[in-house]
Amino acid sequence: MSSVQLPIHGAVLGVDVGFSQKRNSTGFCRLRWDADVVDWGCLNAGVLQAGRRNALHQLFSGAGTEVLAVAVDGPWRPGLEIDAKHYRAAECLLSRGLFQKRGKPGQTHAGSGPALHDHATRLARLSLEECSVTAATLPFAIHPAAVTEAFPNMFLGVLCDEEAYPDRPQQRRHWTDVLHPLVRPKLCQMLLEWFPDRQILGDWELKNHDEIGAFACALTALAFAAGRCVAVGSRDDGFMILPPLELWGYDAARKWRWAERELRRNLAEVCRAGGVFPRATVYRDASQWLPAAESIASSILS
Repeated sequence: MSSVQLPIHGAVLGVDVGFSQKRNSTGFCRLRWDADVVDWGCLNAGVLQAGRRNALHQLFSGAGTEVLAVAVDGPWRPGLEIDAKHYRAAECLLSRGLFQKRGKPGQTHAGSGPALHDHATRLARLSLEECSVTAATLPFAIHPAAVTEAFPNMFLGVLCDEEAYPDRPQQRRHWTDVLHPLVRPKLCQMLLEWFPDRQILGDWELKNHDEIGAFACALTALAFAAGRCVAVGSRDDGFMILPPLELWGYDAARKWRWAERELRRNLAEVCRAGGVFPRATVYRDASQWLPAAESIASSILS
């Protein structure tokens, strides 16, 4: 994996959205680095905006609030508009084929989707109020500031080889908990590649589901800040950010990166004539990777 040009000093913020009325289920993770170390810390908060604001203040206490990027787990739309009436291209592309059984995203307009969309949007806005966020430069950015959408299930999931992929967890939403230990070596590799000669001081033994999700969101923000990521979706309704393609897991035959194979299939289906999302696309780093018009090899579709 080639090197990236991140500044010597910096920080990113990850936000794992929760809206439980009974416990502090919203997780925040600040990942920061300097010339010597890479470190991170997590805090949880409840549904009240004051509590979430206080958690951010504690997380950044005495350290300044400048961040290169913010990644929030939850569906949101360009310009942080609240509109929970429509299914989105990213959700469609990451819900078909094998993605269905490997932690697919929910639908913005169905089930708990509208509530998640509302809280995610408000948390993204709160992050912009409380932090000084760098301007966005990537072509798939959908806000002037470097705030983007995370999807921890699949950010971790695409890193896992098909043969090692875990069974569905007993708690349906806890895919991150079972995936995190399996892909930890690749997460460590990513950090070491991007921060050579630094000591990694962050605690890998995260305490709970919300901290694991927030850490995955912080890594998503880091990939976005570095411009080393895969973005899945549409400029019409937003993109979900996944890790660099070089780290994705392979299928059992070691022929294809399994998630790449599924994405190509799904894109061919949803973008065909009369497809549900003709403008859906996938970016790799700063360039369009899988345009809607790309022909798909018959060997992939067989």
